[in-house]
Amino acid sequence: MKRIALFFALAAVAIACTTEESVTPEIKVVPAESERLLPTEGGELIINFNTNVDWTASVKEAEAKEWCSLSPASGKPGDNTLKVIAIENEGTENRTATVVITAMEVTEEVVVTQLQKDALVLSGNKSFEVPYQGQNLEF
Repeated sequence: MKRIALFFALAAVAIACTTEESVTPEIKVVPAESERLLPTEGGELIINFNTNVDWTASVKEAEAKEWCSLSPASGKPGDNTLKVIAIENEGTENRTATVVITAMEVTEEVVVTQLQKDALVLSGNKSFEVPYQGQNLEF
């Protein structure tokens, strides 16, 4: 009788240890746009996202780590805010960094672009054609 009780006790322990609940990790960046702009003078850009498991964040390109940092670099499930912090871009070319958010084996990438020094940014849906001789435009 003791052997039967011991057998059932061991079987119950084995079943309890093997029935772990599996979680499918998810990351949802809000809004879903994949490219974000940072001003030339530097500053912060916010990436909002939601995940159902613990997460980490990193900058993909080694050279981008010199001018771009993240805060925080990890966190818990739920609604999260990730700050992308950039120093001033004193160069004459735009620079980009890929922010990688990882939740277990799932990753989400957001491209961050910092504009070059003295960049001109036009927004809206108007287009202008300028002849090769040049032309003055008023905005």
